[in-house]
Amino acid sequence: MSAASRPLAARWSFFWARRDVVGVLTRRILSGRYHQTLLGVGWAVVHPLLAIGVFTWVFSHWLADQAPGGSWLAHNALGWVPWGFFTTALSGSAASLVGHADLLHQVALPRLALPLAVLLARCVDLLLALVVVFGLLLVDGTPIAGSVWLVPLPIVGLGLQAVGAGMMLAYVEVRWRDVGQVLPYLLQLGVFVTPVVVPAAVLAGAWPPLPYVNPAWGHVEAVRGLALGHSLDPSIMAAAWAWTALAIAAGAFTFRRTQQHVGEWL
Repeated sequence: MSAASRPLAARWSFFWARRDVVGVLTRRILSGRYHQTLLGVGWAVVHPLLAIGVFTWVFSHWLADQAPGGSWLAHNALGWVPWGFFTTALSGSAASLVGHADLLHQVALPRLALPLAVLLARCVDLLLALVVVFGLLLVDGTPIAGSVWLVPLPIVGLGLQAVGAGMMLAYVEVRWRDVGQVLPYLLQLGVFVTPVVVPAAVLAGAWPPLPYVNPAWGHVEAVRGLALGHSLDPSIMAAAWAWTALAIAAGAFTFRRTQQHVGEWL
């Protein structure tokens, strides 16, 4: 009996029995991503640092006296790193089934393992980036709040959103490959409606409902707020976690309804 034709409970049992596959796939993704590169995993740090550097230089020269919290470096770094984690985890999860079609045809493995492996691989990149970013902030003299130890909570929220929505989109992309063409552009536009580099007050001032309808808004703001000791709006945080629960539910629903067709569509 194929994994796709098993009842739901049996499929989850199959996944749990083969949970070690997630670690194997994570290592495969990491080694494949940085294979034959001079910097290796150093690219996980170079990419966000380049973006942070460019935005910080631009804003520091043109809006030096309007830096939120007094530092464009801290603002941009603590917005770009979680946003980069979210977008790369989401796009990678969405492409996980199509990108590993040959493996799925050759080996009996739980398909849920693929988006989870993508997420874990991006967690490795995130950890490296955070270490470097916090080191830069300390060198820059930016005070780090005691609540920084709670930063993993919104990171978990972003990761769950990414894997939930990514799991749903992965099955949609198997049927309609247009998803892989459209998603990168939508995520690029997302930086302009999320408080990544543009301050939250500016975006919310332009359209007050935005913090509640943008799933990633609350978690990105929470990373920055917890690291720097800024106050957080409880209603926006609640909305972010509601979006997270919805993403997981949508991913699980799509997983259940479409898994039996994946073999045909791939």
